[in-house]
Amino acid sequence: MNLAIALKVDGDVAGELEARRRSVELEPGSVEAHLFLAKAFRENNMNEQALCHYNCAQSLDPSSVDAVIFAGAALKNLGRLREALEEYKRGLKMDMGSQAAQGQLATISLM
Repeated sequence: MNLAIALKVDGDVAGELEARRRSVELEPGSVEAHLFLAKAFRENNMNEQALCHYNCAQSLDPSSVDAVIFAGAALKNLGRLREALEEYKRGLKMDMGSQAAQGQLATISLM
C-alpha cells in the first residue's frame, strides 16, 4: 500500500492503479484493499470500475458505511442520481451522523 501512495504522490496514476490492483489480488477478501482501489478509480474518473469495487467491499462487509456512500458518489459521477440518492439514504440509515452522506445528499438536492 505504501508503494501505491508513493506512486500517487509522484503522479504515476497507472502505477498507483496497478499497485492497488495487486493489493486486491493478494488480499481479495480485504474490504480496505477494495475501497482504496475504488477510490483510485473514482479519483481518475473511472467510475464504473470504482463502483464494481465499492460493491465488492459492500458484499464483504455489509456494514461498511464508506462503501455505501462512496458507491453513491460513483453513481452520482455516472449521472445515475436516483441510485446515488438511495445509496446516500442507506448510508445515513447505517450512520445517522455521517457527514459524508449528509454532504452528498445536499449536493444532489441542489441539482
